Amino acid sequence: MSSRKYFLLDEVVIHNDASSAWVIVHETVIDVTPLFQATSKKQPLKKSLQWLLALAGSDLSAHFHVDLTPIERCEERVPVFLPGMERNPATGLRWCRDPSLVVGRITFRPCPVKIIN
Repeated sequence: MSSRKYFLLDEVVIHNDASSAWVIVHETVIDVTPLFQATSKKQPLKKSLQWLLALAGSDLSAHFHVDLTPIERCEERVPVFLPGMERNPATGLRWCRDPSLVVGRITFRPCPVKIIN
């Protein structure tokens, strides 16, 4: 991410379909759209990608540790949130740890704008 961009939650919520899908993980806004665009139009999405698409536009922080590793079930090595294991086809990295998918950060302070007519 070359320039620091900040988004309000309201701006992330509208990115909730396969043509533009963003999620929030620990105040980082991640664009997961490439995961859906890599799948051919003729093939249906895998279950884990369908689940991720259903949660697009929302905060998924509860499913990840602060270091962006998926939270696993106790005594098992199976993540609670299986879509967290999906990889970006372009880089081969898990989407949650891929810096090329980071769009910006979330902010809770709107910036007032003065419009002069």
